[in-house]
Amino acid sequence: MTSAVMMSPPSAVAYVVSQDLVKHCSRLPSNVGRSILVHSLVDSLGLFSNSSSSAPDSAARRRIQIINPKRASYKDLAAYHSRDYLEFVLSPWGTSNHDQHHDRELNSSNPRDLPNGRQNIDNEHEAEAFGLIDDCPIFEGMSDYIQLVAGATLTAANALKVGAIDIAICWDGGRHHAQKSRASGFCYVADCVLAILLLKRAPPLLSTLKATTSSIVPPDSSLSLFTPPRSEPSATSDDVFHVPGVDGLDRTGTGPTLPSQPSSYDTTDVKISTSISSPQIMIASPRTKSRVMYLDLDIHFGDGVAQAFYSPQNDKPNGSRNNRQVLTLSIHHTSPGFFPSSPLGGVPRFPEKNTEEMIPGPTRTSFNSATTVSDPYTLSIPLLPGAGCSTYASVWLDIVERVRNAFEPDYLVVQCGVDGLSGDGKIKVGNWSLGGRVSKRRSERREGSENENVDTKELETENEHEDLELEEGSLGWCISRIVNHWPGKKLFLGGGGYNHPNAARAWAFLTSVIAGNPLPLSTPIPHNLSGEPDEPFQFFPAFAPSFTLDVPPGNMRDMNTEEFLGSVKKAFEGVYKVLEDGKQI
Repeated sequence: MTSAVMMSPPSAVAYVVSQDLVKHCSRLPSNVGRSILVHSLVDSLGLFSNSSSSAPDSAARRRIQIINPKRASYKDLAAYHSRDYLEFVLSPWGTSNHDQHHDRELNSSNPRDLPNGRQNIDNEHEAEAFGLIDDCPIFEGMSDYIQLVAGATLTAANALKVGAIDIAICWDGGRHHAQKSRASGFCYVADCVLAILLLKRAPPLLSTLKATTSSIVPPDSSLSLFTPPRSEPSATSDDVFHVPGVDGLDRTGTGPTLPSQPSSYDTTDVKISTSISSPQIMIASPRTKSRVMYLDLDIHFGDGVAQAFYSPQNDKPNGSRNNRQVLTLSIHHTSPGFFPSSPLGGVPRFPEKNTEEMIPGPTRTSFNSATTVSDPYTLSIPLLPGAGCSTYASVWLDIVERVRNAFEPDYLVVQCGVDGLSGDGKIKVGNWSLGGRVSKRRSERREGSENENVDTKELETENEHEDLELEEGSLGWCISRIVNHWPGKKLFLGGGGYNHPNAARAWAFLTSVIAGNPLPLSTPIPHNLSGEPDEPFQFFPAFAPSFTLDVPPGNMRDMNTEEFLGSVKKAFEGVYKVLEDGKQI
């Protein structure tokens, strides 16, 4: 056996954004103006310049590298979507290159109003068959949106596949309800599925024997900022983001080539990778194929992704093993009538037996026969109303991390939907928070100090350490666990979130956590653009009344009792051995 010594490459976070992506995502009917709000806040907080340091050790930061996405081609989309669906949604009438007459027609969600000879009842039925009605209406620039969102997520995934990038972010991705031949649940393209399919073709990563802190590079003063438009978020605004090229993977703005062939690994080498903190020994993986784990944190079950990789044959001991490369796990709310209705959204039924009497609450009743059980690689953790930090901490430590450890993925795709956060006006069933009760107590003390004329500077100094603490089970804590404690390359995507200022807060904060430079949750929303003190932050009023970064928990009662959570955990006991055994194949 030969050996070689290899230094770890500089660690960077690929952040996918472009002017076209933001413009078209800001026209999405379910989230008009959200995209521009998210990226404007990230920029105004100075995260693109790595200048807002509150971390005790600046060496712990990762450089954020902006990458402009490449549009997904028909071939890229056809890796999953059906031909009929793509031909319909990518038709010329679905682009934004129209005269004013066509623009007026496209502003209508009625398929009868479609231009270019499509004004007939047959196309209305066809549009309905493809799900382009109700929650997924046809809108101006729809085909551009589909290609840009899919291309953005594929660009992020490809950066992990071909470059010296360990982490990538695409907050405009995460459309987890889209089906192979149908739009669903505000989702027009299955970008999560396309990313997983791409990463399945990537080479397996090196197995780490001793985990250490990721390789770090100091802030790069040459990184450029982009200037957000000076207007309120609008579905039809032509104002754009200016995203200059940055050093590294993409200077041209075209993004990495999609897709590319995986590079070959010499599996006989033992490599030693050195980071700033301590060395880690890495042995080339004996696997011939990579493993991809999809983790869905949205309040809604990720039915589109689960269905794409669900295989009934995995129920049988001698069944097909093709899907052992991919594992999907969704943590979500469940109740009668709550979207989506899917038999895959209940607790697992493994090993093979009818356990309906053991599991209170929602179950996969369609899988209760004596001959059919659930696929142990398509998993779900259904939660009751009011799920907060304590509930998420319980299932995270006792289920999520056990699943990850048993499966040992090379790549992780994390859908970070934030509609389960407290204060989401459309969903109203979750009580999750960015930092938990720690941040809420800190905020209450700060308000009390103002009423009592206490020196707030002294208070902030005393609580500087606490200001960066996160309660177990908070969204920030979960993402920190993935970034800092889970091996493998990670892709972070957006998802649901209908309180747009809170979605911007959440993804801006998570960007700082992922970059190894977590901002205090008491950070005030900036009045001005980062690096431009004379330029006001256009969207500052949207963050009233708190004008801080935090999204604290509310007062909703958590209905997930210890008994209920215990029954969910018990349902998973048969899964871990199957996953462990699968690693030997």
